[in-house]
Amino acid sequence: MTRALAGLLLLGCLALPPPARAAAVVADAQVLAAGPGAWTLALRSSAPQAFDASTSHNGRRVTIRLHDATLGTLHRLPRATFGRVALRAKHGREVVVRLRLRKGWTATVHQGRSANAVDVRIAR
Repeated sequence: MTRALAGLLLLGCLALPPPARAAAVVADAQVLAAGPGAWTLALRSSAPQAFDASTSHNGRRVTIRLHDATLGTLHRLPRATFGRVALRAKHGREVVVRLRLRKGWTATVHQGRSANAVDVRIAR
């Protein structure tokens, strides 16, 4: 009887779905000077970060979607010479980063040095 109960308990545990993975928390966003006429927007998360990026308005607006992420407590980013940066939490565990670049500036989005980092290189 005890073996039968143990077997049922084991089968019940194996049939459970895997626990939901906690969303990464975007914990740090900084605008760093990278030289004359060059900047880096550094986004850091608490876990490996999947993302995609798109541009509009002839490349002057960049939208970065950080998937399976929530927004931590961040300081407001100041205006920079290249334009503005806004971070917003969206429904379904997604963080959206929007850049509005001034005329003459371009941005490229890259995976940072670690899986927890997304870097945006901004230059004239």
